[in-house]
Amino acid sequence: AQGRGATFARDWSPRQDWPLCEHRLRGGDAVLPGTAMLAMLVAAARSELQAGQVRLRRLEFPAACAFAGDAALRLEVHVVRHGTAGTVELRSAAGDGSG
Repeated sequence: AQGRGATFARDWSPRQDWPLCEHRLRGGDAVLPGTAMLAMLVAAARSELQAGQVRLRRLEFPAACAFAGDAALRLEVHVVRHGTAGTVELRSAAGDGSG
């Protein structure tokens, strides 16, 4: 249906998630690698659009997805269907620490 969507969310933590633990900056902060962001976007789009394959276009990473020290962040992927296509957006907010 047009304009309907879904949100997929989970807390990420450098202490618990290897993609973050293995991607630390010199100061100790962690960053989520772009490949992990792409995997999240594709998985959410495939699930919501019920598609075996999806194509991402006009992809932008306006800022790094950085984690201060070992602080958790809640990452949310929002998918909105537009006919047979859709929009996908990754957002972050402070996590609740529960993992």
